[in-house]
Amino acid sequence: MTGYQRPYFLSLCNVSITACTAPLEHSPSPSPNLACNFRGADELRYAWLTFPSLHAAFSSYSAIFASCYIYYMINLRGAPLLRPFLIFGFIGLAIVDSFSRINGYKNHWRDIWVGWLIGFLIAFFLCFCVLCFQEVYHVIVEKTPVIEERVSPFFSWFRLPRYRHH
Repeated sequence: MTGYQRPYFLSLCNVSITACTAPLEHSPSPSPNLACNFRGADELRYAWLTFPSLHAAFSSYSAIFASCYIYYMINLRGAPLLRPFLIFGFIGLAIVDSFSRINGYKNHWRDIWVGWLIGFLIAFFLCFCVLCFQEVYHVIVEKTPVIEERVSPFFSWFRLPRYRHH
C-alpha cells in the first residue's frame, strides 16, 4: 500500500548481481523475478507488498479502548493511582508490542505509525459513540440510616458477604 518492499525483501530475494546487467537495467518495466534467485512466488509477493500494520492497529485499538473504558466506566475509590497505572500500562504494552514488528523486520516504522493511527481513530470513535452515550441515572431512594463502620478498601472494590453479630 505504501509502495515499497518489506525490510526483509532483499534477504529473501537473494539478488544475483550478474542478473542485474544491461537488459534488466534498461528495460521499461524491470521484473524482480529476473534478478531474484528465490522462486517461491507467494512468499516473494508477500515480501514485495507492504501495508499499514494490522498488528499495530489492533494493539493500539485494544489499548485505547480499554483505557477509555477504565477511565469512563470504572470507579476505583480506594486506589486513586490504580487507574492511571492501568491506562499507561495498557498503552505502554501496546507500544512495545507494535514496535516488535520493526525489530522482527516485518514492517517499516511508517507502517507501524499508520497502523497505530488507524487503530487510535477507530477506538476514539467507538469510545465517544458507545461509552460516552451511556448515561447513568441516579435514583434517590430514602433508606434508614445505617451505622457506618470502618471498611477496608478491599471491601469497597469487591462485594463480599459479611455477617454481623447482634
